[in-house]
Amino acid sequence: MIIINQIEHLKSLNGNLQYKEVIQFANITLHIALEQKRYAEALKCYELLANASHGIGDITSFSGIMVEYEKLCLIHGEPENKMTYFYLLSILNSMVNNTETIIACKKSIQYASSLNHVELFAANYAMIAAQLSFFGQLEQAKIAAQLALYYKTKNSNTGPLKVKVNMGLLYYYAGVNNYQQFQLIKNELLQLLGEMPLIYHAQLAFSEGTILAKQQKFHLSGSELTKAYVIFKEQGNTIGLHLIFKIINRFQLKNYVEFYDESFRSVNDVGMESIIYKQIQCIPSDIALDNVRTTFTYKYPNLHTEKSMETYVNELLQAEKNVYCFHWSFITNEIEELFGGQFAEQLLFKLFDAIYKSTSAYGVEFLIFTRNEGEFIVKDISNEDFFALIMELEQQLQSIVVQLTLGAVEIPIHFGFVDSKYCLEDEVTYETLVTHADARLYYAKSHGQLYMYS
Repeated sequence: MIIINQIEHLKSLNGNLQYKEVIQFANITLHIALEQKRYAEALKCYELLANASHGIGDITSFSGIMVEYEKLCLIHGEPENKMTYFYLLSILNSMVNNTETIIACKKSIQYASSLNHVELFAANYAMIAAQLSFFGQLEQAKIAAQLALYYKTKNSNTGPLKVKVNMGLLYYYAGVNNYQQFQLIKNELLQLLGEMPLIYHAQLAFSEGTILAKQQKFHLSGSELTKAYVIFKEQGNTIGLHLIFKIINRFQLKNYVEFYDESFRSVNDVGMESIIYKQIQCIPSDIALDNVRTTFTYKYPNLHTEKSMETYVNELLQAEKNVYCFHWSFITNEIEELFGGQFAEQLLFKLFDAIYKSTSAYGVEFLIFTRNEGEFIVKDISNEDFFALIMELEQQLQSIVVQLTLGAVEIPIHFGFVDSKYCLEDEVTYETLVTHADARLYYAKSHGQLYMYS
């Protein structure tokens, strides 16, 4: 049941476009699935990892995952696995090889036919239409686009796959220079994008830059290509940069695009196909799961040792600074039973990350006691600001749940905190604050409260 539960949570993350978290958690599940020879679950992990890596623009990882995905899919894959694999392969191939893209789409369609998978029909035909239009095979491209539109109307879903259908149609209309239909699809796509990953916004800007270049609206084209460039550069998306470079050269747009001299010359020298098809291993997990401490201390500069925290707080108290001492505790027994220990540790990392980021604007210093418990110190903050911070923390942490088929599972969270000015001792020390915060945390846990403060 542990793997099944993990897969359900991964599907939820993927549906909410939380691609970085998909990568973090899917690597855990993939390792377990392969170790236990649970190939159906391993194939689902590869699918989710490939989709997520593409979604964040990590093309190198996308390529490496597809290599491993293919090996397992050819031996153990069911028709649904192969349908999805060939569709994802078409996305990968579309960056360098139009012919191979169309072949992969047709194979995906063959498997989709036996499964009557309407969404994949639409997505594949849209991809084929885009590729054929750039080949100049306009009649065949038109037929593929009509099929994509037909199957698109048969599907009411509004998730990532529909975005990809519309993106393929945008490329098609850019290829045939049909600006009116391009704008209709663009407006529909903008309503869908919302919180979609930035790679889709970059692709939209790239496709618009392409069609504007064909219409000789070079200033507008350069502006759109610059938007795409900024996103692709931030993602480290070498493939995207290379495609922009090709359009700039084709339409001689270098004088209309910002940062050309700075960034694009080096892109032209990259051997793109060698990058795409380089055989690499699956991306590793982001954290060292065999060491509890590293789960929490990974790249967080405001973390203290117990000794340095004691010194820091006592210096503040001696300087008569107002100090809040805050203790937290996460209860993950049920999560470990349902999802396993490694999964729980990654979840604890996520919870700590939420605390760290929610408090970053307040100059907070941290100490980790155990994998489930920790402390942070805030100095010279008003009561109003502190309770605003607490409300932000509550909102962020309580939104982090794990998904099962029967619904969401919440992680019990408890807080205890104390303000140094309310301590009655003649000489308040770090040890005094810790004692009071611990007492309030214990009260909150024993009474089932979110937090206790006095």
